[in-house]
Amino acid sequence: MNRRNPSRPRTRPRTDSPAQPRGRLSARQLRHRAVGLAVLALVGAGAAAGIAAGDDGPHPTLGVGSSAAGSPAVKESDTRGSGDADGDVDRSVPLDQLPDRLVGDAALRGRIDLTAMQRGGDGYEIQLEGGRRALLTLDPRLQAEAESILARARAPMAAMVLMTPDGRILALAGRKQGPPAVETAYDLATTVWAPAASVFKLVTAAALLQAGVGPNQPVCYHGGLRSVAEANLIDDPRRDRSCEDLTFAVARSQNAIVAKLAHKFLDSSKLAAAAHAFGLGKAADFSLTCESSRVQVPDGDLERARFAAGFWSSELSAVDGALRASVVANRGMRVTPRIVSEVVEQDGRRHRVVSAAPERAIPARVAGEIGRMMVQTTEKGTAYRAFHDRHGRGALANIQVAGKTGSLDRDTPSFLGYSWFVGYAPADRPEVIIAVVFGNAELWWLKAHTAARLMLEAAMAHRPKPRD
Repeated sequence: MNRRNPSRPRTRPRTDSPAQPRGRLSARQLRHRAVGLAVLALVGAGAAAGIAAGDDGPHPTLGVGSSAAGSPAVKESDTRGSGDADGDVDRSVPLDQLPDRLVGDAALRGRIDLTAMQRGGDGYEIQLEGGRRALLTLDPRLQAEAESILARARAPMAAMVLMTPDGRILALAGRKQGPPAVETAYDLATTVWAPAASVFKLVTAAALLQAGVGPNQPVCYHGGLRSVAEANLIDDPRRDRSCEDLTFAVARSQNAIVAKLAHKFLDSSKLAAAAHAFGLGKAADFSLTCESSRVQVPDGDLERARFAAGFWSSELSAVDGALRASVVANRGMRVTPRIVSEVVEQDGRRHRVVSAAPERAIPARVAGEIGRMMVQTTEKGTAYRAFHDRHGRGALANIQVAGKTGSLDRDTPSFLGYSWFVGYAPADRPEVIIAVVFGNAELWWLKAHTAARLMLEAAMAHRPKPRD
């Protein structure tokens, strides 16, 4: 059983998030374990009103478009990929009016229920009214692998998305461990239930690079391993005895460096603009109903610095995580996902679905710099052990992976340790983009970066061989 290593206490420090104190589990933690999974249904429904990023200070309330005075929110009118205030407008059109060529699959929203998909030919399909069939982009082998990995993880809540750089979804899986277990909880991939944690550092890095901060510009710092205090924001030659750079900070999730740079170079408007550029605050516009990510730039210098480091005030779905990574993989272009490849009429006529044109999110230069930082995450940083064996050999042979981890604990309504990995492979010529998010109990079997490596191994194992 690969849960946490029995020789290593679960309470060891976590390099990219606040950690519990060293030592034995407290009485409160034991109570949490006893409560366990019985109250996890409340977590899935609540989608996290407050995020625990440590015990030092108030936790801002999240809300798209409900900012406090002087604190910009990433605000969009559509919160579920539609145009009404309540987020329930149906983008579907009469199927007998579908054009021969659909740009994106949003016109099919409300008709694609993954719990009803069946194997058909070489893939999956969903029956539509009038004898029509929607053929899906899901790869049966990769979909089965994703579901197997989530089952192996045994996380109370888990989701995974694998897609191509142009937005075609190859695997989308969600699972609730229960009891009762729900093996087809696909909504866990499209709803927002986990804090973004250090994944948000990608957004902050983009804002810093565009503000003139160099990726290798030295920054002297102290602390910041598991928290950010006001003293971390101020230069102090007596205490700042370590000097690294932004690349190191992203790869190792060094909170003090990110917080100090954000404090010096970024205001609320720049952080909000960067989040908006990545598409945060707006639901993915495709056939599956997606919940909008929630981002709120908090007031106050210290709170904003903690926000920039990923401690609070931002939440993502697994689909969001994949789309954020795709911006970097696509050299700064933002794509629209799709899960339908074509609609087949009863008489055999076909309506092909093609990708919508991508939009520029961040400069290609900035995306390239962030991509190099993400490679360092798997080569030297927080995901090194997941992607290398004990002899230092890469798990994917000669294929480099770009990635970003994130970890954050929350105690209410019961303990969940959130674990993220977003990234893409190969790093130099992306073929697949991945996002994995787990809500683990205190005893865990897999972390997200290990699950991502297993999935990428499967994806890369049967890739077409390059032509001579």
